[in-house]
Amino acid sequence: MEFVPGKSEAYNAGWESFFIDRGLSDNPHSAGSQSHKDWADGFRAAQASPNSTPTTNELLLAATTIPPEYWDNRQERWNSHAFFHTINHWHVSDYSQDENCEVLVVECKDGRFYIEDNFGGDAKGHTDVFNPFDRNSYPVFFSDFPSVNEAAAKIVASITGSDYQQFLIEE
Repeated sequence: MEFVPGKSEAYNAGWESFFIDRGLSDNPHSAGSQSHKDWADGFRAAQASPNSTPTTNELLLAATTIPPEYWDNRQERWNSHAFFHTINHWHVSDYSQDENCEVLVVECKDGRFYIEDNFGGDAKGHTDVFNPFDRNSYPVFFSDFPSVNEAAAKIVASITGSDYQQFLIEE
């Protein structure tokens, strides 16, 4: 998204990152590269310009998309763990039925949680599950562990036909 017309994509990504509460140390580009410098310049410009506040629509779009520099072309998936600063994850799975399913409960540094379909096909139709292989996917965040824990267990159970309570992670 072009927030600052005439500037590079990396500059605009850095500018946007300031407004979605990222830090200057979150620069995803290789140190010393031109894109690393552009991203940092964009971030610092946004930080220094209180009058350059993005519109509500720009913020909404920025808050529901992962910047393109987090797409890993080699693995053909989002590097969501870097973008969302994940610090922990738990596997919630059922391989005891004819239909199998495994999802991850992922914890972010900022205290949010989300559910990830780590293999990109197990969560069959559950739109509130993040698929890192889908460029248009974005997580639904949970503010506490008990809520995400129950949601993940119910998703796995809905696919496999098992009782969801057996998949709850013990706290």
